[in-house]
Amino acid sequence: MTVIPGKGGQAYIESVSEKIQIAKNLFPTKDIEVDGGIKADNAYIPINAGANILVSGTGIFNQPDYIQIIKKMKNAIVIGSDHAGYDLKEAIKLWLHKKKIAYIDVGTYNKDSCDYPVYAKLVADAIKKDETKKGILICKTGVGMSIVANRYPNVRASVVTSIERAQLAKEHNNTNVLCLGAIDTTPQQAIEYVNMWLTTFYEQRHQRRLDLF
Repeated sequence: MTVIPGKGGQAYIESVSEKIQIAKNLFPTKDIEVDGGIKADNAYIPINAGANILVSGTGIFNQPDYIQIIKKMKNAIVIGSDHAGYDLKEAIKLWLHKKKIAYIDVGTYNKDSCDYPVYAKLVADAIKKDETKKGILICKTGVGMSIVANRYPNVRASVVTSIERAQLAKEHNNTNVLCLGAIDTTPQQAIEYVNMWLTTFYEQRHQRRLDLF
C-alpha cells in the first residue's frame, strides 16, 4: 500500500518507494503491485522504483478522459544495457526520473560481465508486443544492441552519436529504440541525445519510405 488504508483520494506516500525498490531487488522476476494515491502525474514514481502493476481509483475514475489517463500511466520507456553500458544507463535513469518520465529497467543491474543480446531482446520484445512505444539500449558501441533489436517486427533501432543524429533518427525514421555506445558517449551527451530524441516529432512526409521496409 502506498497510502494509509481505509480512505480513497489520499496522497501517495513517497517514502514507500524505497520499500518498492527493496522488494524489486529481492524478487527481480516477480510482479510488484502498488495501490494508493496513484495518478497520471505521479505514476512514474512507483514505476521507476520497480512496480509493474498500478492500482488507481480516484486517479482514473474522477477524470473526464480516463482512457487517456490510463494510456499516460502505461507510457514508460523500457531501458536496458550490458555491463559496459551500465553507468550510462544509471545516469539516463536519474535524468528521466528528474523529468518525471517513467522507465522500466530490464537490466543489467550491475557491472558483472553479461551478454548484450539478452537485454536487447527484452526491450525489442516489449516494442513488438506494443507494451511500450519507446526503448533505449546501451552497450560498448551501441551497434550490437541495434543489430539484435532490428531483427524484431515493428522495431526501428538506430545508433546515435550526436544531437543531430538523435533528431534525424526520430524526425526522418521515426525510430522507437535509441541505441547508445558507452565507449564514446559521456553521461551529459547521452542525456542531450535522449532529450532531443524524446522531444522531436516524426515528419509524416517520410512515411512512404518507412512503408518500403
